Amino acid sequence: MYRVVSRKISAIAIGAILYALGSFVTSYIVSPWGTGQFRPAIIIPSLFSIIFGPEVGGISAAIGTF
Repeated sequence: MYRVVSRKISAIAIGAILYALGSFVTSYIVSPWGTGQFRPAIIIPSLFSIIFGPEVGGISAAIGTF
């Protein structure tokens, strides 16, 4: 029980850090439509969602956005 919870918390932390770093690095790419940001780093929470479950991907994306 505790191993599953600690694995999810670790995955959320790692996913949030990777998403935040990926978003920061690619935030200077100009969007093809002229407004907003082009964020190819969105693939990171998507992969974490596939591997660890949707709650891990969603929470890591939410935390990584800030």
